Amino acid sequence: MNTRKNSPSHCQNRQKTRAVAELLKGTVSAEVIARNFNISTGQLLEWKEEFLTQAFSAARQDSPTCPQSNSEDTCTWEQVFQAIGHPTIVLDHSCRITAANKAAASILGIPHHEIPGKFCYHLFHDAFIPPAECPLQKAFSTGRQQDGVMKAETLGKYFLVSCTPLQQKDSSGARVVHIATDITDRIDAEKALKKSEAILHTLTDITGRLQNTNRFEESITTALSKIGSLLGVSRSYIFENHHDANDVLLTSQRYEWAAEGIKPQIDNPDLNDYPYIEGGLERWMTLLEQKEIIAGPVKALPPDEQKILESQLIQSILVIPIHVEDIWWGFIGFDDCHTERSWSVIEIETLRSVAGTLGAAILLQRSMQTLRESEARNRAMLNAIPDMLFVLDRESRFLDYHASGQNDFYISPDSFMGKTISDIFPAPI
Repeated sequence: MNTRKNSPSHCQNRQKTRAVAELLKGTVSAEVIARNFNISTGQLLEWKEEFLTQAFSAARQDSPTCPQSNSEDTCTWEQVFQAIGHPTIVLDHSCRITAANKAAASILGIPHHEIPGKFCYHLFHDAFIPPAECPLQKAFSTGRQQDGVMKAETLGKYFLVSCTPLQQKDSSGARVVHIATDITDRIDAEKALKKSEAILHTLTDITGRLQNTNRFEESITTALSKIGSLLGVSRSYIFENHHDANDVLLTSQRYEWAAEGIKPQIDNPDLNDYPYIEGGLERWMTLLEQKEIIAGPVKALPPDEQKILESQLIQSILVIPIHVEDIWWGFIGFDDCHTERSWSVIEIETLRSVAGTLGAAILLQRSMQTLRESEARNRAMLNAIPDMLFVLDRESRFLDYHASGQNDFYISPDSFMGKTISDIFPAPI
């Protein structure tokens, strides 16, 4: 019966492996890890130094595995090395890889045995020299752990890179353990948040502009330009719904902004009086009316929709409905003609706020237009009345007046406005 796997020595090595692997990931403090494993911080750091000593011994042989031995302790470093879930490599002073774990092979898409001997800056950055901001050289020069955020151009990802020098008695054959933690989602979220904050700041300015109903169309165009530029899209635009004589629902492009080098579509006759159902956008009609959105790469959309959008060279699209008094009025859209981008939740929710602001502005514009038309009708009716009219309060004070001409008065209106009848006319004799 084999009792070796359950021996105290084996259990301690397994605990060492897990604890040191967590520490080398660099995502949790040594104090927290030590507490989780019920050991002292000093003990944890001793285990780390033990690992680095063993790693250096193996790395000096340019081998990712430790020497053959019957001792469980001698292979502890290899167990830790492979247990690290993040891409981990060992590098010499020339940035040549001498060892790589399975996570590194997986993310690079290269067989494990083909990685040693290659330069890290070529595999991760597609470059011929190390990036200036790489913490590796600083780790070599200081002999201390150095961290930094790096973009791996070949992978399209961002990593928190931790470079830890291996223990050594002299500088010959120096090695560094390079651990890369994927933080792409965090970086993307931070970028999206900054972009959202910028859009919301712009939205505050836009809201003020849109309240100026005399320059409504100019304000709409400015809003599309600012938001489109912040998002880095190719086009931003607004479509308005309407019906034809047969009550068929149509939509027409009313406003547009296009980035430099992108062909505008505002004068495209196919985008005026466009029928949703007959034009292949019945799905849009259903979703947008229910306050849902259309988002994603064009190639992921139904074939009928792809045909319409690809003719405008659109690779990715985001469409958000505009509702006015809870009635579907139209939509605001954003095109990306360069990349098949994914729209973040933060971006979508921020742009929903933009659509809501536009809906409120359209309602205000409509109300003001109705008021102006009403005032025009009333003015026309008053002008048609030949008599003079006066508006007085309960104290018989003159508040307003109407006359076909200023010459109809015996005295200037300035002489009686704000005064009472008794102030103007003499008392009875």
